Amino acid sequence: MKTLLPVVIICVVVFLLCFLIDTLIKALRPKTALGKGVKFVRMPRRSFIFGMILLLFPVVAILFWLPKEERLLRIGCGVIFAMGIVLLYYFFSFSIRYDGERFEYRDLHHKRTGFTYDQIKGQRSVTTRSGVQTVLFVADDSLMLSEAMQGVNEFLSTAFFKWCAVKGIDPDSIENNPHMLTYFPDPEPDGEA
Repeated sequence: MKTLLPVVIICVVVFLLCFLIDTLIKALRPKTALGKGVKFVRMPRRSFIFGMILLLFPVVAILFWLPKEERLLRIGCGVIFAMGIVLLYYFFSFSIRYDGERFEYRDLHHKRTGFTYDQIKGQRSVTTRSGVQTVLFVADDSLMLSEAMQGVNEFLSTAFFKWCAVKGIDPDSIENNPHMLTYFPDPEPDGEA
């Protein structure tokens, strides 16, 4: 019973910290050029939870459980801590914000970039071990999306119908597969336009 109490306390502290950080991020989110009714695509929530666990577990292990003589285990905890930082950084650096007129994309490699739906050139999807991955070709960029992301299917559906409306295309005339996150046709080669 004595060994169970510290574990329960640590779990409560971790989940409380996750809740507080999530609330703080919502309050500090930068304003966007998009109008009201903005929707989001985000990394899966489990990325945040795993990142927090990878961040806090090594700290607790070093402070309370590992003897000072265990240098190799302390180095391992440092590596796990660094992995937690990287996972949280990636979680917070990715977002797609969209409304009825346009969308904004940001990830590790891009600063926040705005696009309109008529700039979409096409899409390619593939099934991998981790699920369906899709690449949305927009202007001169390619946006990497995964079925595990929060709100990705709703975003692609909205983008497809807005793209069809702007281009004057009947949505029923284009073959799509929402289960494979495939809404748009393959992009045309650069020589054709």
